[in-house]
Amino acid sequence: MPHIILGILNFLEFKRFDPFTIFLLSMFLFGITVGKKYIMKIDRKIQTWATKAQENY
Repeated sequence: MPHIILGILNFLEFKRFDPFTIFLLSMFLFGITVGKKYIMKIDRKIQTWATKAQENY
């Protein structure tokens, strides 16, 4: 969250898109569109790992 605020303040101060602002914008758009699918995949892998670890105890 602080990075997004810094990106907004940076844009408001200089009135142009620099690499930092473009990177933050692209990561934000990725998170909104495709990111949820990747989070679900990672969550399933962690769940599988946790289940295997619990069975070993």
